[in-house]
Amino acid sequence: MKVAIVSSKNLGLDCWSPKRFLGSCDQCDKVMRCKLPEARAGRIKLLDGKIVEAHKIVKKLEEQRFQEVKEGLREESKL
Repeated sequence: MKVAIVSSKNLGLDCWSPKRFLGSCDQCDKVMRCKLPEARAGRIKLLDGKIVEAHKIVKKLEEQRFQEVKEGLREESKL
């Protein structure tokens, strides 16, 4: 269990999620719509993860395409 000490000044804001007070804004499902400064770091972390996933998918597709072209060239050379 994590514990955070929160001042009354911080409680006056719109976000009441415990994730905000524990520094886990990137795990909140509302991070992309949140207007609090803490959410900016969460959005950056979330988008960085999506970029890494996209690069993996592109690399996999490029390898598949390379194999298809390579097999096609083998078949043509047999003719």
